[in-house]
Amino acid sequence: MPYGTRGDLLPAFLARVVRSARADRLLEWSGRPGVHLLDHTEHRHYESLTRFPRTAEASIDWSAVPDLVLATTHHDSPAAIAMANQWFTPAPHVILFWQTPLIPTVRVDTGLFLTHLAHLLASTPEFRAYSPTTHTLLDSAFSGQVTLARIPPEPKSDSRAAAARA
Repeated sequence: MPYGTRGDLLPAFLARVVRSARADRLLEWSGRPGVHLLDHTEHRHYESLTRFPRTAEASIDWSAVPDLVLATTHHDSPAAIAMANQWFTPAPHVILFWQTPLIPTVRVDTGLFLTHLAHLLASTPEFRAYSPTTHTLLDSAFSGQVTLARIPPEPKSDSRAAAARA
């Protein structure tokens, strides 16, 4: 199955079924107010966060990049909500990723995300929330560990440097 075909697996506060404007389908998934389902190109832009080392379980191996870790807690700890409030509140939106690319990546208003974060942590076994504004990632692993990490922005390509290398 291609990217984003399982909108039915998104939490209910994020998406709804609407009539499709496309001729090849009657219904499609759409973001609720404050939510935008990313298309494949947008997903690939943010998916580059997966450049970090992985464990055997395919989780990010935070022990390999300890200088990026800001805090670690467990999903049922109040500290998980406090960390997100501290680091995500300045941002207008958060990007949510799931354990499979079949579920569409979404951009959600930060306030809406924070309102539903406790439920997400309790009911969703694995997800990541990224703030492009604060360059922070909340990684909720299947094990129950929640890690907040600083994600350095990828260097922007410099056309002059690229031309010099050519």
